[in-house]
Amino acid sequence: MSNIWSINDCFRPIFLFIYSFIERYPLFLPIFSNKLMIMDTSVNDRLKQARNALNLSQKQFAAGIFLKGSGYIGDIEIYRHEVNERIIELASSVYGVNKTWLKTGSGKMFEGRKLDKQIHEMNILFNQLNPHFKAYVLSQIKQLIRLQNALSGPRCTCCLNSGED
Repeated sequence: MSNIWSINDCFRPIFLFIYSFIERYPLFLPIFSNKLMIMDTSVNDRLKQARNALNLSQKQFAAGIFLKGSGYIGDIEIYRHEVNERIIELASSVYGVNKTWLKTGSGKMFEGRKLDKQIHEMNILFNQLNPHFKAYVLSQIKQLIRLQNALSGPRCTCCLNSGED
């Protein structure tokens, strides 16, 4: 951010307050939209909107995209940091956030797939393990798939011929 404040920068706290108010109380949207020209949101705002749509805390969202703690996400949401390409890629691949929407605001927020809560929880827990335990967990999942395939027929072909554990 620039050290020179423009008129938009001066009014940004007011607009952010109105956006957060509308986000919490959407019944007031018609009142505000008739009286105010809604300013275009930034990529930082859209990242926060996506996080809120997923019902994730800053800490949960950060853990899902391999960040430690919620500080960096919090800093993004208050414009202390800009959203970089890595965050955009991870938000897209982990949470299904539409990259075009995140960058420009056009299109749908999500790419048509919804976040599976169990996958999300597994991702957070898996990221907390050290590398040795990660390898062990993966080998156990592969063994479970082989057992499942043996009992009920193949559903997954990725582990059938894989002898590595």
